[in-house]
Amino acid sequence: MLPELLHRDWVLNRKHLLLFFAIFSAYQVYAVLETSTSRTWLVFACIYASFLAVTLFIREDKFGAIGWSCTLPITRRDLVRARFVAGWILVLLALAGALLIVALVPGGNVTVAGVLQPSTLLIAAAVVTFVFALMQPFTIRFGFLGVIVFLVGIQVLGVAALALASTLGSGRSGGGRPIRDTLSMLSDGLAFVRGSMPYPAFALLVLVVLAVVNWLGYRAALALFSRREL
Repeated sequence: MLPELLHRDWVLNRKHLLLFFAIFSAYQVYAVLETSTSRTWLVFACIYASFLAVTLFIREDKFGAIGWSCTLPITRRDLVRARFVAGWILVLLALAGALLIVALVPGGNVTVAGVLQPSTLLIAAAVVTFVFALMQPFTIRFGFLGVIVFLVGIQVLGVAALALASTLGSGRSGGGRPIRDTLSMLSDGLAFVRGSMPYPAFALLVLVVLAVVNWLGYRAALALFSRREL
């Protein structure tokens, strides 16, 4: 059933997806030329690609096709599973295309070798996992409103994290950029953990954590979607 659902999504959304990929690719040409480091470029490319991955469900929700999909001889579990698989396929295709742009566009600071460093790829996997796995349950439950809820929630969590760090005397100033400063705090924490163990063990630990986060995101999306009235 999963291949049939993925094929249906492609047939119904191919024009939309091709347009989105064209816009994404055009922006990546600019980003390759303007971004200072390969790691920074890849992080933002992962964020944009993750938002691409949730557009399928948002578009289907916008046109009221979710209810029709549930009349098919499939379960809601099948639909949620298809959304997660399709989302990861879209992310990987978008990033593969972006990497091809890096290889073809000369004159920038972003290089293929810099992007393919193991530590950079690990960061990319973490960014995609946390953005996609945390945002997908909200979009499956609330549609486009779920994206707004997700973004507001991230801002609130960022402000709360910075306030907590300030209370504990970390000395770090937020500067009005809660998302970026919170990511910086998390990066410092990961660097500390990374320094306390061999890199292979650290990489394996991160991959296990990311797999668990993906599974939790899928279970949360399934629980929310099963309670949604269509």
